[in-house]
Amino acid sequence: MLLAVTAVGVIAWQVIAVLTAGAGSVTIPEPVQLQILGEIIAGTALASGCTITVLLVLSPAPRELAPMLAATPLRPGSWLLGQLATPIAIATVFAPLVMSPVIASSVHLSGSRLGPALVAGAVLGSAAGTVILAALIKAAEALFCRLGIPRTIATSISAGVALAASAGVYARWSREEWVSALPLADAANKSWTAVVLVVVVLGTAASALCVIGRLAPPEHAAAVVRWFPTPSRTHLSSALADVVQSVRNPLFASTVTLMGIAVVATVLVTPPASPAWATVMFLLMVAVPSSVCLITYGTNRRALWLRTSIRRESSAMWGVIKLGTTAMLAGMLLLAVTGVGAALGHLAAVPWTTVLACTALASAACLLAGVHFPADLEMPGAPVIAFLEAVALTIAPLALASTFATDSARTIVLLVAAAIWTVAVPALVRIRRNRSITA
Repeated sequence: MLLAVTAVGVIAWQVIAVLTAGAGSVTIPEPVQLQILGEIIAGTALASGCTITVLLVLSPAPRELAPMLAATPLRPGSWLLGQLATPIAIATVFAPLVMSPVIASSVHLSGSRLGPALVAGAVLGSAAGTVILAALIKAAEALFCRLGIPRTIATSISAGVALAASAGVYARWSREEWVSALPLADAANKSWTAVVLVVVVLGTAASALCVIGRLAPPEHAAAVVRWFPTPSRTHLSSALADVVQSVRNPLFASTVTLMGIAVVATVLVTPPASPAWATVMFLLMVAVPSSVCLITYGTNRRALWLRTSIRRESSAMWGVIKLGTTAMLAGMLLLAVTGVGAALGHLAAVPWTTVLACTALASAACLLAGVHFPADLEMPGAPVIAFLEAVALTIAPLALASTFATDSARTIVLLVAAAIWTVAVPALVRIRRNRSITA
């Protein structure tokens, strides 16, 4: 049933692409056609690269599959290439399908002379972008694993770095007339030469990926988690245990790393004199602290029963302690973002009352959604579902306050909604733990 619905949706999208391309003949200059070819190749490459990045980050850890594959006469490099085959195929096909309206319109504008080269460039550009991003991510991941960093953290960091680098290259070269600059006289020859160059890049990236697969090391022990102290037996040991468990968790490190990359990318992309900095700072000050709340319950939920079976007082105080430590970690990230804004001189136009109220609401919504769909190292995609729920829990009070509350009461409405979501968290945790001690 799902395959049938997917097939119908794909066919309908292609029909829409053909219909929106228009009818008749439109003549545009050949340099513009070559420019369109270059942008289509770069656009499909970036779209497929973004797709493979998301698929690799959200793929579950093959911890159960690895012992079974170890008994087969296969090399570890073959395991890696076999695991990458499906995500690469999906990303390669997905990008041209999504961009089919743009591709169809471009083919219509290019005519029968350059149209086939444009279609071939779109397909091969998608494949090249997928393989290049996969090779970059796996190369960086292998480097981080050799340093003793857990594979989950290594994958997240590698994906963020590779995607940022590809976006920078796209921003630099997408508008360059590199196809027109080829040393050939005929436009058709230039277009097919560009397609051949894409094939060369694809072959080079595929060869590099095969070499990386052969040289990729096995997953080492998570040495990075030992960089943080072990809590001692003091009256604050329960709170310190929560902090250490959260900070030691690879999901926490991955989340903080990706948020840091997002902040740096935003600073680099937004011009210093842009009037959008007030909105940018508002979004960063809301999104970065709340991202920690999204994964805070999943960091120690499977081992929490050990503490509660030894110390009953920590079980009784779990809600207060966990909420307090989560608020502390989120506050530290908020201070970090505020420091970046202060260093850049963009805090003057920030509406602090609205920002703090929205941050509290988004953090409480993320905390509640994170309990509904706990983050797990075996399935890193769970935070995506939790994120969608958190967005709904945040937008609903915001829409209610914007529609029915006055300006002075709007902040109160947001804070009341944040308090309701926060109070609901311990109750939901208690319901989960009554059902299973590792829920």
